[in-house]
Amino acid sequence: MVKIPQLAYLDDKPVFEDDRRIAVAWFKGGNKQEQQENVVDERQQIRHEAKAERNKNAALFKEMVEKAKADKKAFEEFKQQ
Repeated sequence: MVKIPQLAYLDDKPVFEDDRRIAVAWFKGGNKQEQQENVVDERQQIRHEAKAERNKNAALFKEMVEKAKADKKAFEEFKQQ
């Protein structure tokens, strides 16, 4: 996975980007302690990125809902005229 970046499947299972990032972090480490620290750091970074993406999507969804409510209110006011 580390030495074959184009690898898409391993043992009939897809290779996900998060798995690849963790494998690269482990590969870059020196002794076992460094390897564990690198893997933990990479896992934390992946979780942080996923949380940021969820928060961004939630904010976009909230914005979309608010716009739809405002559009509906404007349409209702227009119909009453």
